Formats: sequence, structure tokens, C-alpha cells
Amino acid sequence: MIKFPIELQSGSSIVSVNSMIELSKQHEIDLICFKFNNEEFLKPDYINNLTVVKSDIKKPFFLSKFLLTLVGTPPSISVFSSKLMRRKIQELTSLNSYDRILLFELSAMQYINRDNYRKVIINIEDPQSLKLWRLSKLKIWSSFQAIRIKLLSLSTYLYEIKILHQASKVLLLSHADVLDFRKIHKLTNLVHVPYGITPKKTEKLRSYSEREQAIVYTGNMFHPANIDGALFLINEIMPILLAKEPGVVLWIVGAEPDQKIKEAAKLFPKNIVVTGRVASVSDYLERAKVSVCPILLSIGVQTKVLEAMSLGTPVVSTSAGNSGINGIDGQELHVCDDPNIFALKICRLINGIDWQDFSIRGRDKVLREFSWEKSARILNKYLQ
Repeated sequence: MIKFPIELQSGSSIVSVNSMIELSKQHEIDLICFKFNNEEFLKPDYINNLTVVKSDIKKPFFLSKFLLTLVGTPPSISVFSSKLMRRKIQELTSLNSYDRILLFELSAMQYINRDNYRKVIINIEDPQSLKLWRLSKLKIWSSFQAIRIKLLSLSTYLYEIKILHQASKVLLLSHADVLDFRKIHKLTNLVHVPYGITPKKTEKLRSYSEREQAIVYTGNMFHPANIDGALFLINEIMPILLAKEPGVVLWIVGAEPDQKIKEAAKLFPKNIVVTGRVASVSDYLERAKVSVCPILLSIGVQTKVLEAMSLGTPVVSTSAGNSGINGIDGQELHVCDDPNIFALKICRLINGIDWQDFSIRGRDKVLREFSWEKSARILNKYLQ
């Protein structure tokens, strides 16, 4: 299979294909990435030089992982240890005078020589130690699991203390995350580069009357935050909603739904459909009258919200789901944490109350503030 190497990176990354295309208009870009198994890569036109390193990553034994954690290297770093990648990057940086070294993920910092740290702009997307700490407080964990995640958070925090201040810039997706992360690290090099999405090209958005009497919740349903959000939606919001609107259907759309979600959905067999992986998530978003984001983990930017708004589908979200988007409550989306109010806001939209206004304003918000052109423009400012 031949594919672009940049596509190995996360779809929600600041450093995306779209950003790279924009940046290549002003910069020469050399890309280095791992090759796993027998993959073959085709060099994109917007990349100056492509270097592919065959992966020599080996999963560390439990004891070595534990010892590395004790000396300040968390598992999220040690599991990506690669002598070949470190050697190749050191070779390239010694032969070429790069103005900037743009890294994807904190784990990539281990491959860089210390004398190049000040050239590094590192995209960590979400503040990892803070994310783990907040993740540990979700209700889906056992006491043992929560303690384990908190220890991982502490280990990651100590590593961040050693590493992050040495980079030129540290990129985060959300301005709210910059403020929160700065409180615990006192870093002066944290900056916000917004995430972009590619709106679906459509001549005409589906109107209220063309949509089904359905609400939709999207995301990878094996992700802990999405599992927790789904259980909150099913157990606390759906009973209130169905008492008011018994004909409403909830679509839970996303890959590998956790067993907890499947079991909870059995309480409402006529009103909840758990799809698993689908060919097109946007198809469900376009057909539903309302999209919901019931997550309780306040980190990053929720792609599910941006995708729905870009398709003109009004959104009801928790404040955590809106933290990275900063939408105006009551104008661009509904924001509420109380299950009763959450259900009420869904009912209003299901019945068409202010539906068109939210549809237009939500889409305008995304097109205005979450374009790849804007993301690349801000990133380019820091590259300068």
C-alpha cells in the first residue's frame, strides 16, 4: 500500500496535511517519519525531502518500564524509544542547517540533541499530565485504575518539567488548555494554535424538515472520555428526554463501542442505536436534527462538535465539550451540565425552536475560526 507519510499523524493535529501544504508555500519542508511493517510511501509534492526510518521500536519489559518511570521517563515516552530514529535525526541535523525543527508529540523530543532544543517547536496538542489527571477522575474507573492513571500523570508531569521549557515553543490546540497548563508549569513558551477542519463541500445544507427525529453522538467509542460521556447521556439524560419526546432516537456512532455502552443502551432498545464503525460519520450528522457532546473531560478541542456545526447541525454540549471551542452559549450552541437542562435544550431543537439560527451561527463559527488557513498562518508566525 502506498500512502503519504504525513497521514500517519493524528487527524486532529495542528501539524496536518492541510497545514503542511500552506506552510510549503513559504518554507522548504523536510519530513522524517517511521515506517512500520512493509509500508511504502509516496513523497508528496509539498515535501522537499522525505526520510523514512524503519521502526525498531520494541515494547519495553514491565520491569524496565517501571525502572524508567522511577528515573523520570514515563511509559508514553519509553514505548517510542528508537535508536535508529535518534541516529537518523542527529545525522540530518548535523548535515543541514535547519531553522526550525517541528515535532509531533512530546515523545519525539527524545531524538533531538540538546544543542538543537532552541530550534524545536513541539506540538503536544493536549497537555498530557493535566489530561491524565483529569482523566483519572472519570467515574468509569476502579479505584486501582484511577490511582494508576494519577501515577502516570505525576510521572509525565516530572518529565514535562525537564523537557518543555527547553523548546522554543510548545503548541496546544486550546487557549483554555494554555491557561490551565501555565498554572501548573509556569511555562512562558506555551502558545495556542487552533485546530482546523475541512468543511464538507456542499451546495445546500439539509434543512430542519429534511432531517430525522434523531440526535447523534459521535467519536471513537473505546476512548475513556467518550465512554464516560455516553454513560452520562444514556443513564442521566435519556430518561428525562424520552419522558418529553418518546419518539426520539439516539445514534451513538463510532468505532469499537465499549461493552459498558452496549449494556447501557439495552435499557432503551427502541430509542438507542449503537452503530460501531461506519463508512461516513458525516452522513449521520447530516441526517440528525441535533448533535450532542456529553463528555465531562475538559481538555483539547472536540472534533465532534466542530464537524456537526460545520454541517449545520445544532449542538448541545457540556461546558467541558465547549472548553476548547469557546462557542457562545445560546447563540452558536447550547452549553449545559445539568441533565434536566441538557434534555430541555435537546427538546427545543428537536421541535425546531431557534433551530435555523443555531444551524447558521454554528457553521459560521467553524468556518471563521477553525480553518486550516488560519491554523497555518498562526503556526507560520511562530516558525518565523
